Amino acid sequence: MSGITPDGAADGVKAVNSIPELGLKLDTCQLHGLQRSVLYAIGNAGSDKSCLNPEAAALLKKHNRFAQASNQIRAVAYGIRELQQDEGVPPSRVLSTVDTMATRWGNQYRQVMRNNMLKPVLDPVLGRWKRENSGKQDAIVDANDENACNNRIGTPVPASKLGLSTDEWDVSLEMEAFLEHPFQIKDCIE
Repeated sequence: MSGITPDGAADGVKAVNSIPELGLKLDTCQLHGLQRSVLYAIGNAGSDKSCLNPEAAALLKKHNRFAQASNQIRAVAYGIRELQQDEGVPPSRVLSTVDTMATRWGNQYRQVMRNNMLKPVLDPVLGRWKRENSGKQDAIVDANDENACNNRIGTPVPASKLGLSTDEWDVSLEMEAFLEHPFQIKDCIE
């Protein structure tokens, strides 16, 4: 064996380092290192996620809630599709939200970019649903929370906590620009 390139996960690196003959032949994947640095920067990695970048992590959680609402509330999913079609978007070109996948490289960028693109659709559809269900305390189940509540995976999120404010939409454009650069580097390397 001339060398080995693990993905950078601590258990894999430790395992490879436990074989003395491979110690000098180890080179951690640079793309995985770049991905980890982005995840640390946005507060989605590390042993204590709450203190790394709580503002970015909170904004990304709100973006994820658009996808969760689309997946968990039929009226929202239909509304996103119907509003685009009402504006003349052909059925084959209708866009949907992007689910969060922590292990998918660049997923946060794709999700924020898609939500920013769908803002003219997401705001009215979710706004209408929130007005009709304003008292609903379990509008969606926030799957990213580690706390189980009422024997469900995640924590119930009230309708009032869905969506973004005007200022948060502005910050989302900055978040998209921040996340785009490492994503482009990854695409170039691949």
